[in-house]
Amino acid sequence: MSVVMVTSAVENWFGVSSPGSSGLKLKHPNAVILLLESHPGMPDGSSMSDLPKIYDKAPVAVELDAGDHFWCACGLSGQQPMCDGSHKGTGLGPRKFTLTEKKKVWLCNCKHSANQPFCDGSHKVL
Repeated sequence: MSVVMVTSAVENWFGVSSPGSSGLKLKHPNAVILLLESHPGMPDGSSMSDLPKIYDKAPVAVELDAGDHFWCACGLSGQQPMCDGSHKGTGLGPRKFTLTEKKKVWLCNCKHSANQPFCDGSHKVL
């Protein structure tokens, strides 16, 4: 029997609630969870349960143009804080966000913000 720890990030991405006395509950009837042991982008000795990978415990300030942007939610991208497709096969995906004008934003690098893709200070307690 496996024990599954569901983090708040997983709850947000997949729409699941933590296991209780009745087990893991899907909040959406069409939700599917894939449990994977490893991914090519993961460091040796790591597993998928280590996702999202903490890229840094500090946010990054970036000046972005108006339009759609895709923030890395898994922590595996080589183009942090933006997605480069490294999440493929992890069950995680980028977080799309749209800016209506060019501006400076503080993006989350710890991947645990409740206000993704923007920093909410969650890195302070990791």
